Amino acid sequence: MNIKLKLTIAAIMITLMFVACGGDDDTTKPTTNNNPFPFLKVGNEWTYELDNNPNDTVKYKIVSINSNILKIDCNYKNSIFTEYWYANANHWKKSILESGDGGFILLHRNYYVGQKWDINYSGMKTGEVISVSETVTVPAGTFANCIKVQIAIFDNWSGDYYYNYWIDKNIGIILSEEGSLIEKLKSKNF
Repeated sequence: MNIKLKLTIAAIMITLMFVACGGDDDTTKPTTNNNPFPFLKVGNEWTYELDNNPNDTVKYKIVSINSNILKIDCNYKNSIFTEYWYANANHWKKSILESGDGGFILLHRNYYVGQKWDINYSGMKTGEVISVSETVTVPAGTFANCIKVQIAIFDNWSGDYYYNYWIDKNIGIILSEEGSLIEKLKSKNF
């Protein structure tokens, strides 16, 4: 076989390889997996540094799960308050109500860039997946391929502003910016 034919065949093979592999990079299609929120288990605990101050931390620990409602103990300066999350096969929602009602969907199981949903809770209007390929560096390390979710908030005085969350699909929230409150993952126990 002559060299020109070998180079042509090699070029065709490389082109086919890129075309075949390129389909996996389409971030506009929904993701699928059997356990969309594997980090939502009793006993899992996250510690976050607040507002860039390593001495100011808050700990979240899942203490129980009952009918898809997760009871979360939040420990801040030795004061414990309770928060509730709701998770099913379709989405993960944050709520302050024990029933899981109210609150807002933080992430859908089949997330994709550009996905939007209505919230209508406490001034929140919509949620949107902005990116699925963010790299975030926090005290716990650097995390690649984080999902960036943006929640639009309406304020009569100042107009719209946003809460931003960077979520690792296996760990949970890595970084959150809720107005002036910034929480950066410092450690986790699972």
